[in-house]
Amino acid sequence: LMDEKEIIPKEEVEKEEEKEEVEEEVEEDWTPIDILSIISISQNQNGLRHKDYKRYHKYCSRKIRKLRKKMKITQGTSKVYNPKPLTADTVTCSRHLEIKLFEAERYWAYGMYIKQRNSQTILDTTRSEKHLKRKFLQAGVMANELWELCKIKLDKRTALEANAYRSFLQGQALIENEKDYAEALNHMTRSQIIYRLISERKDAVEAIM
Repeated sequence: LMDEKEIIPKEEVEKEEEKEEVEEEVEEDWTPIDILSIISISQNQNGLRHKDYKRYHKYCSRKIRKLRKKMKITQGTSKVYNPKPLTADTVTCSRHLEIKLFEAERYWAYGMYIKQRNSQTILDTTRSEKHLKRKFLQAGVMANELWELCKIKLDKRTALEANAYRSFLQGQALIENEKDYAEALNHMTRSQIIYRLISERKDAVEAIM
């Protein structure tokens, strides 16, 4: 069974980071974040057009590292880990919430990678099945934390979108863990309804403009 360190060797991560362009300095403000747009662009440009979950997982890890570095909330070094959780007390701008978003995406991408790998092997996947189930649960937890922070820190539309996002991931986590399918359906239905509502409002605004 491979763990996350095996999937993302430190040397490989640093090498790929050097190739990427330097992002603009982050302003500490509370500008609303477009969760669906961020996810869609990030996934399409980093492997998911070709179902390359491993590549997207590595991208999410690099993105988190870069955001934490720019926001001066790094968690130590490879030798000394100094956790700096993002809570209602420590979050001071909307870019902090992007970190939480990509943490959820990273767990989800890793779970999807293991699931994809398992489907392509004839070997016993019992251990890795447990691992992927845990990753989907962690993705749901992170998405729920993002939603809770958005409700406190950002506008209602962003909180609504975060609710749709966490509902989808929590629904998938329940399905992958073979638990409470009725509750999973409720989560998925809620997610679809919210996304449809957001899409209709966006279309209405664009029509007026």
